[in-house]
Amino acid sequence: MIKLALRYGAFAILITIISFTVLFYTDQKPFINFNTIFIDGLSFLVLIGVATYEFRKYRQGGELRFWQGMSMGMIIYVMAAIGFSAFLYLFMAYIEPEALMNYKKESIDFYNRTAEMYPDKYSPERRETDLANIKEVSISGIVFKEGIKKLLLGLLVTPIIAIFMRK
Repeated sequence: MIKLALRYGAFAILITIISFTVLFYTDQKPFINFNTIFIDGLSFLVLIGVATYEFRKYRQGGELRFWQGMSMGMIIYVMAAIGFSAFLYLFMAYIEPEALMNYKKESIDFYNRTAEMYPDKYSPERRETDLANIKEVSISGIVFKEGIKKLLLGLLVTPIIAIFMRK
C-alpha cells in the first residue's frame, strides 16, 4: 500500500509542478487564479481515486477499508504538498526571483479592484493596513500558504474517494 501511494504521490508532485509552471509562464497568475485550485483538486481526485482503485482491485481482492483509502490519500496529498512547497521555494528564490515582486504587484492590483467594488467594506485605515501586509509578504509565507492549500484540497478529496471506493 505504501509503495503504491508513494508512486502516486510522486505523480501528484509532478502534476502540481507542471500545472503551476505552465500557468506561471503563460501569465495566468497562478497565485491569485482559482484555476490552480481546480486543477490541483481534480488531479488529487483522479490520482487518489486511481490509486485506491488499483489497490482495491489488484492487491486486496476487491475489498478496501475506509482507513486504507484515507491512508493512501493522505500519503499522496501530503507528499504533493511537501514536494510542491519545496519546488515553489526553489522556484521563487533561484529560478524566478522576480516572482515575489510580481506576486505583490498582482495582489495589490487584485485588492484595489476588490476594494473599489465594495467601498463600504474597506475603510481607508483597513486598506492601508491590508496593503502594508501585502508588501511584507515573503517567499516562505507564500510557500506556506500554497502548501496549506494543497493539504486542505487533499483533506477534502480523500474522504470522498475513501467512502466511494470502500467495500
